Amino acid sequence: MSVLIASRVRWAGRRGRPGKSVSVAAAPCPQGYCVPTPMGVKVVKFEPTPNPNAVKCLLDGPLPGGAGVLRSFLSVREAVDDPLASALFAIKGVTTLLISERWITVNKASDADFEPIKRQVRAVLAGVSVP
Repeated sequence: MSVLIASRVRWAGRRGRPGKSVSVAAAPCPQGYCVPTPMGVKVVKFEPTPNPNAVKCLLDGPLPGGAGVLRSFLSVREAVDDPLASALFAIKGVTTLLISERWITVNKASDADFEPIKRQVRAVLAGVSVP
């Protein structure tokens, strides 16, 4: 997962190789691979949905990116130009996303467990790395 660590950006390497870490001022993030700043929002509550493989994350404030904008991602490929969606898709088990200004619905693979996904969603929004 790509995150801001101190004033450095780290992104994952390919095929399990170690990622690169560079100064934010020295190089921009590769498109779709990092969240250059913490989102500044926290998950207030995780709500169940009628779909047992989806959870709605209610946030304590608006996400950056504009009021009233609803973003839907059915695959990681669709999220390439969205740093937040790309970071959320980096979480093992995440399959689709629906991102609004004040909530995010995360769908998971049927064999994935929600507890580690929830923990990592909180971490992505806080801008920290969680194993």
